[in-house]
Amino acid sequence: MNRPGQGGSGEQWRPDRPIRPDLRPDRPIINKPINIGDRVINQNNITNINNRNINYSSWNNYSNNFNRFGGGGYYGGGGYRPWYGSPNYWGTPFYGGHSASYWSRPWANYNYGWLNGYWNSFTTLPAFWLGLTSGAVSAGSTFAYSNPYYVAPQPAADTTIILNAPDYSAPIPPPSTEQRVVAYVEAPDPATTDDGQVVLPTTAPPAPPKDETAMDAKGLFDKARELFKAEKFAEAQAEVEKAIQLLPSDAALHEFRSLALFAQAKYKDAAAGLYAVLAAGPGWNWDTMKALYADPAEYTRELRVLEDFSKANADADYAHFLRAYHYLVLSDKDAAVEQFKEVVRVRPDDTLSSELLKALSSPPKDAATGPAPGQ
Repeated sequence: MNRPGQGGSGEQWRPDRPIRPDLRPDRPIINKPINIGDRVINQNNITNINNRNINYSSWNNYSNNFNRFGGGGYYGGGGYRPWYGSPNYWGTPFYGGHSASYWSRPWANYNYGWLNGYWNSFTTLPAFWLGLTSGAVSAGSTFAYSNPYYVAPQPAADTTIILNAPDYSAPIPPPSTEQRVVAYVEAPDPATTDDGQVVLPTTAPPAPPKDETAMDAKGLFDKARELFKAEKFAEAQAEVEKAIQLLPSDAALHEFRSLALFAQAKYKDAAAGLYAVLAAGPGWNWDTMKALYADPAEYTRELRVLEDFSKANADADYAHFLRAYHYLVLSDKDAAVEQFKEVVRVRPDDTLSSELLKALSSPPKDAATGPAPGQ
């Protein structure tokens, strides 16, 4: 089945993946490789992050407890992350065929079934997604959270706008101490092969604990996704904001809220939320994104509107940031790199985009096998 042609040339729409109309002339659209499907992706060029020293700057209001692996620990910047989510296990196949990095995210156990994976375009993972692997500091990536796209809501007649909008001047918070036991999938009993290789289970994950707050939030989120499929984007945004009030540490809720804002062409607000999401980890892949739409053609329409807006407003840094995010959803690494370059040109103080650009542009330093991050 053919992909959409340039500028509406009349070629058949490919329902499983939109392709942008503005690719470079030297890159044929029809023959462009596809990187989707229900499979485990093996990459030989994912950087071997074991035993690497990473220079990491703590996020503003997180504690200064970094990764402490082997029996429980903290995610880079102070958020709890279980031992199986450490860099040593980052790309290891785990429950449901997803990698350990997928399951190291808080509330992934409640999102299992609809969330199908994350970006896989990186050959070198950004340091701030990993935290420290040792106490030493080496010359490398640094990142301090400072959201350039967030503008605090101003007083308005409808005060619910202020009450429900998340505060992205600070990072997405880690789960509270009380929430940790339900926010993460339970630790498995890893098997060890004769050669000493650790093997994690790839069967379906255990059912999450029936926590009342989490169940209420997920009920609201289920409703939000139904509204979104019906293209009631403002109503979907309102429902997911209620869910965020209950579970502010679930990055999936924030990413969905940004998607609802993107669908409404509220680009700066969408970029502010995605900045917080991408500071914590990669964004969704196409398998996840397409499942949120009743018709993927609607996603393509929204992306075309963003592209037109960005081209008409060349210095709108937030629009370039959003385009980079969505091109990585589509596994179009080259196009994402070009957009991150535009972000850095317009706003050199956007350290997140600078570090993502560096990671996307860097060749692999070590060879390692395994699924791409977040699968």
